[in-house]
Amino acid sequence: MASVTGSVKPKISGGSFLLEACQAQEVFTPEDFNDQHRLIAQTAEEFAQNEIIPNIEKME
Repeated sequence: MASVTGSVKPKISGGSFLLEACQAQEVFTPEDFNDQHRLIAQTAEEFAQNEIIPNIEKME
């Protein structure tokens, strides 16, 4: 199993960074994605486009 590298950032929920005081380092944005994050997002997008959306009527 692959190991996770890097530091764990505190979790900022949803848009709470807009309403509450927090440090910029605590907000996770798409610019913070690494190659593994981008690959997982791409895989999920492809799965949704190829497997879920074409069969949405059958799932309802």
